[in-house]
Amino acid sequence: MVTRILVVEDDPSVQSMLRQTLVDAGYDVLTANDGSEVIALLKAQSIDLLITDMVMPMSGVELLGSLVKPGLAGGPGFKIIAISGGGDLDPERYLRSAKLLGADRTLAKPILRQVLLQTIDEVLAE
Repeated sequence: MVTRILVVEDDPSVQSMLRQTLVDAGYDVLTANDGSEVIALLKAQSIDLLITDMVMPMSGVELLGSLVKPGLAGGPGFKIIAISGGGDLDPERYLRSAKLLGADRTLAKPILRQVLLQTIDEVLAE
């Protein structure tokens, strides 16, 4: 069974790079431009891992908060990696929030390909 990953990223070049890296590594990849697309997508598709940016329209904070609401089987049912370049703030501030909201791992941008793939392997093995 191929692992399905949903990448949520509003920067088209970063989304494209992440998608291609994951496809090249053998993953089935879905993409969304912001958090508002994710809830509807999750009702139609099952995923194994969510990789979400934290600074975007319907922010990663809002998205992660919505995933613990009733109606999604009491919790997301998949692993989460939060990523951030920080926007106007230090990325660590957003990434700390992501951990508090249930992200399994966090990565600061820019993300090295090998670090991303190793982190995915570790998270999926847990």
